[in-house]
Amino acid sequence: MMKIFTLMLAAFLMTSMTAHSQWTDDYGSNTQITPTGLGYYESEMKTNNDGITYVFFIVPSGETLSMRLQILDKDGNKILSRGGKTISQEANKTWTVMNQYLMVDNEGNAIIAVPDFRTAPEEMLSTYTIYKYSPDGTQLWSGVTLNGGIGYDAAAGLTMCLSDDGGYVFAYEYTDASAQKDFVRVEKLDKDGTSVWNKVIAEDGYFNVPYPYIFNAGDGNIMVLYVYGGGSEIKSHVMNSDGETLYSENNTVYSEGLASSKVWEVMHINPGPDNGALITCVNSSYNGVFSYIKKDGTPAFVSGTKGVTLNDSYASGEPAAVYCSKDNSFICSYKPFDYDNSSYQGLYLKKISITGESLWTTSIPVEEMKDDYKYSYCSIRNLTEDNVALFYQKYDNTTAVVNSFVVTYDNEGNKVGDALQFSTTSTTKENLRSSELIDGSYFITMWDEKRNGSNYTLYMQKVPVDAAAGIKSVDVNTEKNIIDTEYYTISGERLTGPMKGVNIVRCVYDDNTIVTRKVVIK
Repeated sequence: MMKIFTLMLAAFLMTSMTAHSQWTDDYGSNTQITPTGLGYYESEMKTNNDGITYVFFIVPSGETLSMRLQILDKDGNKILSRGGKTISQEANKTWTVMNQYLMVDNEGNAIIAVPDFRTAPEEMLSTYTIYKYSPDGTQLWSGVTLNGGIGYDAAAGLTMCLSDDGGYVFAYEYTDASAQKDFVRVEKLDKDGTSVWNKVIAEDGYFNVPYPYIFNAGDGNIMVLYVYGGGSEIKSHVMNSDGETLYSENNTVYSEGLASSKVWEVMHINPGPDNGALITCVNSSYNGVFSYIKKDGTPAFVSGTKGVTLNDSYASGEPAAVYCSKDNSFICSYKPFDYDNSSYQGLYLKKISITGESLWTTSIPVEEMKDDYKYSYCSIRNLTEDNVALFYQKYDNTTAVVNSFVVTYDNEGNKVGDALQFSTTSTTKENLRSSELIDGSYFITMWDEKRNGSNYTLYMQKVPVDAAAGIKSVDVNTEKNIIDTEYYTISGERLTGPMKGVNIVRCVYDDNTIVTRKVVIK
């Protein structure tokens, strides 16, 4: 009897774990990643081409920090233990400023960077150590400490990219008290974790924090963009895969300053078309600015180092941008607000050409200027060749409830379908992140939420393409009159009319109900 009971209990526990860990279409439930009550600081996620999602997070542990990893399979099941696997808890600061903790390589493995004092704990000299994990949670590297283990008085902003030959390249800034200067160092590891080269590419004033971003620039080259002059500008450095500098001087690519010395709060730089980079930031005049930097480390826009200011009469939060391959353009989102009354906010879209000219006569309102809501953590992703998906959080000024939305627009600024609220709990939420489109069929989102007590908990939600495109399924009522009909492809792309094959037909009835169904046309 005891053996039978044990087997039944094991089966129950396995069923319960599966039920609570799989991706769900219940937007009031979502998928919980960190256990209730487990406090954590920063977090990051990456999904590989097989749909395996890595989640990195930092947990306070006594007088140090515990670096942890969780892995979810393509169905949303947790592969590692409930609280994640501890990667490292070497002596370190009880706070950290990182640009990037997590990267996925060409084989789908996770590359993880952690900061600590492991080589000089008594002197508290900062170093970075790199780990490699397979999709099943196997540790492939036991920890490779950069710069031969030599640490510095302070280090920040580590960022990483893949090189064309299968290696890994890392950039970070550090402070050298003896030299009274800050430096940007770049190091390359081969696929086995052996250092190939290690060099300083730039220097700046003492504690100016030249925060770096690194990218694969194509043709075997690497580009580093870094903040310079205490945030007054951004410079570029381009090198080949052997670490050899390609140009005699580092170019200034942006010159309008930043609204805060905390770079990570007001600026992001992401990969752009043709192995270039996209800068989105709030400048020193509190304008939302967007710039595209070519792979040779020079500005692509006619405005040069000023970039493109997206907002008009109001100030703006940090914008977001996505490249549209269909017509070689960019669609940007930005968040204007009244500087004298920050509760008066809106959310808008603007289309910019590849050379930096505005392509729409007016901006498209996603959320009109009002004093009811605030908008934050915006990201914009390609949905199809014609459509983009805008993810954002919306704070109710009256109730303090935050909700998460995705809304789709076509290449001309027309709204496609209805906005989807993919987290419906009446709670405080922040730090919404969204993946790129995965397997052409869904996105993964992640955010922090105070759902279960005073601590934040990490939650995730899988958002399918049809849901992101605002397509809903309800029962058909043939007694009502249709007042509008729209046609979409199976991937959510809006059509001008029905086409051969599978169509998604969206009908609006005279009582404002919406019916969506699949129709096959031969």
